[in-house]
Amino acid sequence: MKPYHIITILACLCTSSLGAAIIRPIIAPCNTTRFNVTAVNTTDANATGLQTRASISASRTVLPIGFKPPVRRQTSDVTSDVSSAGSPLTPPSAASESSSASVPGTSGGSAGGGPMVPYSGPSSSFPDPAEWASFAKLWDEAVPEMTLSGNSDSENDLIKKAIMIVSTSSGIDSRAILEMIMQESTGNVRVPPTHNGVKNSGLMQSHAGTSFDVANPDRSILQMVRDGAEGTANGDGLMQTLEAQKGDIYEAFRKYNSGSVNQQDLNDGLGSTDLYVQKMANRLMGAKKPGA
Repeated sequence: MKPYHIITILACLCTSSLGAAIIRPIIAPCNTTRFNVTAVNTTDANATGLQTRASISASRTVLPIGFKPPVRRQTSDVTSDVSSAGSPLTPPSAASESSSASVPGTSGGSAGGGPMVPYSGPSSSFPDPAEWASFAKLWDEAVPEMTLSGNSDSENDLIKKAIMIVSTSSGIDSRAILEMIMQESTGNVRVPPTHNGVKNSGLMQSHAGTSFDVANPDRSILQMVRDGAEGTANGDGLMQTLEAQKGDIYEAFRKYNSGSVNQQDLNDGLGSTDLYVQKMANRLMGAKKPGA
């Protein structure tokens, strides 16, 4: 019998019902790999229309159509989760340092530079905050004073960074924080505490607040600014005095300095600095000091 005769006989057997019953049990064990191929419609972000792909059910999980798993991206300073659309999930540490555009008081403002004005009376007699000089202008004027007080450039930079952080967390205008620092301590990070019945410490001479720590300058500078703006366990900060005075910034300055307010005459120090509010207003306007 020739080989092709055998092939012909097998072909005939396979096409008949009797032959199939005889042949299939014989050859079935030879099929050792079994695939379950499923057609799945997926949308590819880099192609148009629908594509059909085969998935092997025994070795792969088919994700829902349109699923875009997050990827990891290394940025200049943090590793952050980023969706495939490219939107970063900002870590809490990065969130504490907002861009200057989102910090109260850092956008807008006047050019400043006018003469000193003897403001007096109620807060309505003082300049509207919309007229204050820009933060950039006030900062540029403050830096030479800070340096003259003994600060290094890095310490000045830490003060600015602290102002940005605390202004964002408290909602207080960054210019108000800056000029209170200048009024209370001329920005000198090593300013000694004063005693007027209570101990007032730090850049903003806060009630029993933090002092500069040479071993930890960044943290202590930030805490000094927090103490003055947000208060301490022992006394109010500017945030609390603003709340007490229903948002009136000039009355809040007076209360911060004196502990109480004569609303008809904000130059009444009530035992503290009489012209404190007037000086703050001129600072915020970027006014030129006599002879400057």
